[in-house]
Amino acid sequence: MLGDEDIRVRISSQDIAISNFEEESLTPVGYDLRIGEKGFSWKRLQELIIGKGSPLRIEPHDTVVVETYESVRLSKNIGGTLHAMATLTLRCGLSHVSTTVDPGWTGKLLIALHNNLETPVELNFKDIFCTICFYQLQSEARKDIGRPPNRKDIWDELLDKARDERDRLEKDRRREDEKQKRQKAFLAISRVGLFLLILVSGLISSYYIDPSKAAILMAALTAAVVLLPDVLKP
Repeated sequence: MLGDEDIRVRISSQDIAISNFEEESLTPVGYDLRIGEKGFSWKRLQELIIGKGSPLRIEPHDTVVVETYESVRLSKNIGGTLHAMATLTLRCGLSHVSTTVDPGWTGKLLIALHNNLETPVELNFKDIFCTICFYQLQSEARKDIGRPPNRKDIWDELLDKARDERDRLEKDRRREDEKQKRQKAFLAISRVGLFLLILVSGLISSYYIDPSKAAILMAALTAAVVLLPDVLKP
């Protein structure tokens, strides 16, 4: 593992490059990375734009993917690991799984943060939120990482999944609306059918028992038929 002086030496030799480098972010065993300009919420299924006046809001039990403000470039002699910060873990209830940064990496980093609390957590643009530690390899890595800079493939995949999930939820909502409409229509038809059955039965019975009441029942039946379209409206 490289200490702060080792990191300075590797920066001078171009084995490590950190865009938007800040001296105060350099730690005894690494470099503190900051919140970048965009994130992605799995709970809300949408991209989040972060900036001055637009903090990153992480809802309870939501997992948000955050792009770092800094870009990092490593030579084939240097690898890295990403670690959570005790301040955010202990005080804010945020956690993330440590991941590796391969030798030869170039670009910004994507970090997943999970809110374990029952209340929202807000982080501001350029807030420090994780630490990258660097390691000197005993021999230069030969295998290419085979991943695009900034992990654009992952970001595009997240946006595609969000779109697909929103489409699925919209289809489910439409199916539920149609189901409820059919249930309401069936209920209305059942009620009207029962009413007409009772009315016709009464009409037939009154005709044979008391013909004088047949005209009244016929008028009621006619009114029911006229009102039927309004009853069946969704």
